[in-house]
Amino acid sequence: NSATGLRLPTEAEWEFACRAGTTTARYGELNAIAWYYQNWTSFGTQPVATKLPNALGLYDTLGNVQEWCQDWYEPYSSGSVTNPTGPATGSYRLLRGGSWLFYSNYCRGSQRNYNNPAVSGNSFGFRVTRTADIIYISSVTPNSGATAGGTAIAITGANLTGAISVTVGGIAATSVVVVSSTSITAVTPAGTAGAKSVAVTTPDGTATAENAFTFVAPPWYTVLEQAPNPAVVTDATLQNAITASGLPWRIRDNSSNIEMLLVPAGTFTMGCSPSTQYGCGSDEAPTHQVTLTQAFYMGRYEVTQAQWTAKMGSNPSCFVPANGYSSDTAKPVEQVSWYMIASTGGFMSVTGLRLPTEAEWEFAYRAGTTTAFHSYAAQPNGFNDDTLLGNIAWYSGNNGASGSSTYGTKAVGGKLANGLGLHDMSGNVWEWCQDWYSSTYYASSPLTNPTGPTTGTNRLLRGGSCFNFSYYFRASLRVPVNSGNVDYGVGFRAVRTP
Repeated sequence: NSATGLRLPTEAEWEFACRAGTTTARYGELNAIAWYYQNWTSFGTQPVATKLPNALGLYDTLGNVQEWCQDWYEPYSSGSVTNPTGPATGSYRLLRGGSWLFYSNYCRGSQRNYNNPAVSGNSFGFRVTRTADIIYISSVTPNSGATAGGTAIAITGANLTGAISVTVGGIAATSVVVVSSTSITAVTPAGTAGAKSVAVTTPDGTATAENAFTFVAPPWYTVLEQAPNPAVVTDATLQNAITASGLPWRIRDNSSNIEMLLVPAGTFTMGCSPSTQYGCGSDEAPTHQVTLTQAFYMGRYEVTQAQWTAKMGSNPSCFVPANGYSSDTAKPVEQVSWYMIASTGGFMSVTGLRLPTEAEWEFAYRAGTTTAFHSYAAQPNGFNDDTLLGNIAWYSGNNGASGSSTYGTKAVGGKLANGLGLHDMSGNVWEWCQDWYSSTYYASSPLTNPTGPTTGTNRLLRGGSCFNFSYYFRASLRVPVNSGNVDYGVGFRAVRTP
């Protein structure tokens, strides 16, 4: 009945329907109207409607199988009743009509049998009932709205007069107005994303429209630019890959206010990229092919002091006015450990963002290049010349002397971006990655969506800081650091999978 919206008859409804206006024991001669113990030709139940119906056109109300009623059993009381439904509780439910297994004395309109409602048997069956004045919902308009609630909806249907409540997904709607017997207006409550049932309850019952309204979660981002800006993403291959993803290129994360750019899926060679002055560390080899099958969004800039403070309530950075530095909170947040960022209750937990894997970080840094340092306008294919580093990075060569007014981290975005539009991938502050570090993790065989070893002692830093020389700014350079370490040269950049 739950699956169909139907119900069992009350005992009074059953007897009223069985009698069909008669007052006798039966509405006809028993052999003609019922299958019972003394006339069945084959053992067991018989096909329905092979005997004569009563005056209402109902077949087999007597015989064939006993029929469950809704009521709990109790002896009758004297006095007239209206719409009786039996006692509120009991031990047994009623069965009516007799069956193929019963003698004729059980196949009478007034005969009452009863049994435990959990009992089944080969003489037990039922027929369904539905109230004639059917309450139903034919439409809900609009059929979707925000999970925050507040969507004004119009419900149309029949017999809606006197509605007691309207629910959406089992939660009460507000501002319910019964316009007419066929129309109700209401305002949706807050709910969880997905299709929900809408129910209207009146004194006569409840009508339910399954999956009639869909709560839609608002996007986690605001689109700033749908298509990649060709002045920023100059490489046609990258432009096409971003466009082919169907995702917007430049967005703002609504939770953290971080501007993010799309990094399309792709394949690259990960590992050793020497510069003109410096070779590679042993842990940067062997070079190996890596495929990232899922596009992701990466912060256009390193997470700033302002963005950290807005979500975490305080600023742990060294380069703040209290320590004698400028109050420019567009500088990257630093003195943040991996745990402060990525553990439960950390920045990522609060915002729903995450740290990049080491492979994602290097893929995003390279932006299609294979050189030691990423590209910029004058070096569209990247470069290996350490003397050009100042174009893309704040490093020891352009940071200023210790104690000077120019010393320390700088506002993000002050140097030229790479081919994806990402700033400060080199320099300013080191950036934490998600992975555990292992000096022997790299292998010559191709990898797909690598996430590093499953355990370790240290996490990875990438990209160098404004206090380092050019060796540390190469695309493949890897630095292991304890997850609890804090340093004024260490920050991070946020990532999210769409």
